[in-house]
Amino acid sequence: MNEEYEGWQGGAEMLKKLWIMLLIIITGFALWACSAFPEKAKAVGQVIRPEEAAQEISIIFDAMDIGFSKWEPFENYKKRFQKQYGVKVNCIAIGDAIPTEEYFDNLCKELAVKLLVEDGPELIFYSEGYSFDGLVKQKAVLDVRNKIDNIDSIYAALVGNELYCVPVTISYRAIVLNHKALEALDIKEPELGWDKESYYDIKEKWLDKSETTFSYYEYNDIINKYLRDLDIFNVREKRANINTPQMKDCIKKIRAEIFSGKYNLKSNYKFENYYNMMYEYLSDEYKEDSELRRSEAYNSQVLRNRRYEYTTNPLKAKDTSYKIARGGAVVLPQFSDETSGLAYAGFLINRNGKNTELACEFINGLLSKEVQMQIYEDTDDSYPVNKELEGAIRDIEAQAKLDDRAVVLKDYVLDKIKSGSCKLWTDSSKVEESELFWKLVKDLAKCFFADKTYTEEELAKELQKLEGKYNIWLNE
Repeated sequence: MNEEYEGWQGGAEMLKKLWIMLLIIITGFALWACSAFPEKAKAVGQVIRPEEAAQEISIIFDAMDIGFSKWEPFENYKKRFQKQYGVKVNCIAIGDAIPTEEYFDNLCKELAVKLLVEDGPELIFYSEGYSFDGLVKQKAVLDVRNKIDNIDSIYAALVGNELYCVPVTISYRAIVLNHKALEALDIKEPELGWDKESYYDIKEKWLDKSETTFSYYEYNDIINKYLRDLDIFNVREKRANINTPQMKDCIKKIRAEIFSGKYNLKSNYKFENYYNMMYEYLSDEYKEDSELRRSEAYNSQVLRNRRYEYTTNPLKAKDTSYKIARGGAVVLPQFSDETSGLAYAGFLINRNGKNTELACEFINGLLSKEVQMQIYEDTDDSYPVNKELEGAIRDIEAQAKLDDRAVVLKDYVLDKIKSGSCKLWTDSSKVEESELFWKLVKDLAKCFFADKTYTEEELAKELQKLEGKYNIWLNE
């Protein structure tokens, strides 16, 4: 799959996570107000003859994800499916690909309406980034655990007792360091089981030696270093802990590091400029920073090459081997002391769809060995979920004579998936906590970048106001 589809920039993805919560509220209310949808799914393995099938089935895509529908393995499969069942498969994009607040508001409303229509669209495409738990609770989507034959071919750790979103591709996000940077620091490549402390130790040494331009990436690194491990939100208990000594200490450390002299900052930037740079996607400041982050020059000089990270899946050992050999990349797994889930793409079935049986057959075909192997062969960044291909893939990799480090890394990640220690990120409370965390970070930007440092009294007042705001949110 190309970088255009997979390479969401951090800002747009964050905004999507925040606004998708509106979908749950709107859809939940609308579904509650309507009568229960009739159960239409048939038993596993029931054959649908073309003359019995509906004339078409439809798949809803967020406009930001519509690239998946044009991906060659998917397009080829869709054509074969249409011929086999004598139906047309419609791919419907809702919303617009411009990540504005108005766009996401309209997107959520449009999707909610489509899920309520009797004999509506059958399938909903889903990619990592938000929780679909609200749709499950409101019974808007089907549990297909026993309705699709090829479910049994998926790695067991990816499938629970209930299954609402069927993954068809998976991608494990790597951390990629520049080999030249480690050489300059005379540091050996970290072990696969490295932790966050090891990374920030290397980062501190790099900042002392290099001239690092302050960017959105560096900002996120600082936030994760100081703020990520705080116990801020408890979704299950509906409580926010914001006005605390720990939070105040973290804010002071974040502000101190930003303006410590370790980073190259724009001399004329004030709070408004920094805020625009991080959060206003149509601003000149954001566009300039985004262009910098995409540039080859920037990514070849910084310690951490996030341009590679967006397109590197350690499960695809061939691509990893190439980047190690030709690109000067040190490809590593996520930190061992952090819970890291798998990114994935998949499909949910609308309970109110006009032909849910055919929708099950559509997903079933996507999980077949033939289509899953095409997914493996076509892309550098998506890996099949069908475990029955593992032997064939190993044979392909052996013949390719890949770098041993790439193969060892792939086996390391695959073992984490098989053992269940690396799971799909679908725990609704964890997703919501992450959404709230990044929303809070945005609210705290005024404290990080203030033109004048907050007094203790001013900071406590601001944090108390935010704590009240998020407690109300959690208890709505």
